[in-house]
Amino acid sequence: MSTLRWLATSERERQQAMELARALQQKESRDELGIGSVRDAIAELLFPGTSTLHTRARYFLLIPWAYQQAVARRGTKSVSARVRDAEVALIAALDASDDKRGLIGRDAGAALQRMPSTLYWQGLYVWGLRRMPGSQALIERMLGRRGAVVARDDDGDALDTDTLSVWNLSLPMAPADHPLGATFALSYAEAEFLAERLRCEPGTTSSMLATLSTMGTDHEAAAFAWDHPDLAVLSDTQREIVEQARRFSLLMHGAAWIYNVILSSMDERGALEAGYRASFEQWTAEFAEHGDAIQTWDLDELWRVTALAGVRIPPRTQRFVIDWLAAVRHHEPANLVNRPDVRDLIIQRERAMKGPNARSANNRALKQWGGASGTAALDYRWSTARLLLNDIREGLECADAPH
Repeated sequence: MSTLRWLATSERERQQAMELARALQQKESRDELGIGSVRDAIAELLFPGTSTLHTRARYFLLIPWAYQQAVARRGTKSVSARVRDAEVALIAALDASDDKRGLIGRDAGAALQRMPSTLYWQGLYVWGLRRMPGSQALIERMLGRRGAVVARDDDGDALDTDTLSVWNLSLPMAPADHPLGATFALSYAEAEFLAERLRCEPGTTSSMLATLSTMGTDHEAAAFAWDHPDLAVLSDTQREIVEQARRFSLLMHGAAWIYNVILSSMDERGALEAGYRASFEQWTAEFAEHGDAIQTWDLDELWRVTALAGVRIPPRTQRFVIDWLAAVRHHEPANLVNRPDVRDLIIQRERAMKGPNARSANNRALKQWGGASGTAALDYRWSTARLLLNDIREGLECADAPH
C-alpha cells in the first residue's frame, strides 16, 4: 500500500485517512480505462490457463476427481447434482485440514454459488487435464447420457468409459478414501504431472509458467514477474514479453493514479485526493528511476506481443495508449496530474468506455464509487501464478520425491 504522507489532526480527517487506507487495499479489477485487452493478452502468454480466482494448484486434480466420483456413483440424480455433491464434500474435507489457505467456499459451504469446478474449468482445458472441449453443462449432459449404458471388459467388470475422453489418461488416481483427509499438498507424482502438462501442452509449453514450473526458487519472493530471480532461464521471446509487460504496467499505473485523483477531487474527498496525489508522486519517482525504456519505446513492439496471443487490440485502445505515452514523454511527469489536457484525455477515455455511466459524467455513479479504481499495478496474474508455482515446487520437494 502507498505510504500515507499526512497526519490526521481531527476525527474527520482520521476517518478520511482510514477510508483511503481501505480504498488502497482494495483489489478492484474493474477496467475503467479500457486496457484489459492488453493486460489479458500478456497474462495469457505468460501464465496461460490461470485466473485471478485460482487459489491452489491441487484444484487442477481435485476437480477431475470430483467428476470421476460423481460419474462412478451413478444414481437418480443428474451428473451435475452429483458433481456438486462431490464438491461440497470436498469443501468440508479441506476445511477439516490443517492448511485452509485458498479454500474456495470455506464460509459458504454447501450454499456456495460458484463451485471450484466453474472457476477452474477453462484452466483445466488449457493445461491439458480436460481433453474434451465444451462447457460444464454440455459435458455433464454427455456424461449423463453415457451413464445409461455400462460398458464391461472381457471379465465382466465395468469399464470407466464415461470419463476417459474427458480427462487426461495420465491423470493421477485419487487416494482410495478421497475426499476424506483431502489436503492441498501435492505429492511428488502429482506435482510432476502438473509440471509435465505445463511443459508439454501446446497452450502452455512456451510460457513463463511452464519454464518456472520446475524451478526450485521460492516464487513468492518476486513481487512482479519481472522481479523474478530466474529471468535468465527464460527464452528470448519470454523475456521480451516480460519486458513489454513491465513497461506497460509502469506506464499505465500513472494514468490510474490520475484517474483516482480526478474522481476524489470531483467527489470533494480531500484526504482521498491527497493520498492519491502522494501515490502519483511515488509513481513519478519510480518512473524517473525505471522509465528510460519507455522514453524510447516503440509501441509496435507491444502490439506484436499481443498479436502472439491472437489478440487484436481495438484501435481506440491503441490510440489512448499512444496519446498517454506521448503525454508522459512530452511533459514533466510530476506536472501531468494537474494538466487540463491530460485530465481530459483520461476523462474522455472513461466516458468512451462507460458512456452515460462514467463516474466523471454521472454524479450518481460517482457517489457510488468505492474510493479506489485500478490502483494496483498490473501484474498479469503473477500473484496467482506464483501461488500455483509454489504449490508445485513444494510437491516436487516433498518427502516422497525420489532421491
